[in-house]
Amino acid sequence: MRRILAIIFFTGSLLTGSFVFCQQVTIAMRLVQLPSGTAKDSVYTAGNFNGWNPSSAAGRFDKEGQLQLTVQKGSLVEFKCTQGSWQRVEVTADGSSIANRSFKAAGDTVIDISIAAWSHQFAPRSKPHTASPQVSVWDSSYSIKSLNRKRTIRVYLPPDYHTAKQRYPVLYLCDGQNVFDEFTSSYGEWKVDETLDSFYRATGKSMIVVAVDHGDKYRMTEYNPYNHARFGQGEGVEFVRFLAHQLKPHIDSSFRTFSSTAYTWIAGSSMGGLISQYAAISEPKVFGGAGVFSPAFWTARPLYDTANTYYGSNPRGAVFLY
Repeated sequence: MRRILAIIFFTGSLLTGSFVFCQQVTIAMRLVQLPSGTAKDSVYTAGNFNGWNPSSAAGRFDKEGQLQLTVQKGSLVEFKCTQGSWQRVEVTADGSSIANRSFKAAGDTVIDISIAAWSHQFAPRSKPHTASPQVSVWDSSYSIKSLNRKRTIRVYLPPDYHTAKQRYPVLYLCDGQNVFDEFTSSYGEWKVDETLDSFYRATGKSMIVVAVDHGDKYRMTEYNPYNHARFGQGEGVEFVRFLAHQLKPHIDSSFRTFSSTAYTWIAGSSMGGLISQYAAISEPKVFGGAGVFSPAFWTARPLYDTANTYYGSNPRGAVFLY
């Protein structure tokens, strides 16, 4: 996963205009190399074209090892291959995780796929703790009153926080398990703490980062303000209310923050990107902008019209959309 900290350097991006439909192209995928004993029709694709579903029937290769997908021309296609679950995902020949496969769908094309091994063929690897000394668990059982649930809150404080007297901007990040620490992350940490440590050494500037852990089985509903036929009733409205009107005031009273809108941003990836975009639209007096990375907008079609309406009347609304 690409580092989310690009948001630090991009704060003036605008989202304006209409959402348009693009010409579709055909992607023909072919399995050319598989681990020994793997049947070609036991292989699936899970990507941003099917909601990262590891067992989608539409993403399954046939007995000849072929699969055709139809995607929007010019779109960035990202995926991995599985054997029907994330416990049986493709890895390197030594069992190491691999990055998402990706390509730009410039036109009809053929993609040859070689798979070295499957994750279940290797013993689970122990993961190290990689969080910097600037990171701490602020609360391991913080109550989300609007949802009657508890959550771990992790906080990064600038290297000079305890020696300086100044106040700092605050960045709220979703999927807190992935933000700072390899040990708690699902698919590799985002290195937010290492990046900010480096940024401080280079510039003398920093910020406070508040990372809120996702809710595991509740992630798909907490990060979606809309109902979804597959995932259930959306709880994103309540989750954003928690961030804006419960957690933020508590953070501002506990740390030396710049509490004004201009110095308060929210960001996330995938479903976290979706709820970050919604938070910036629904709570513009709280969040001055959003970092929206690889957003799972496919789960929230009404957000297109909501965003188009909002930015049409608020053209200076700040968002970094990647």
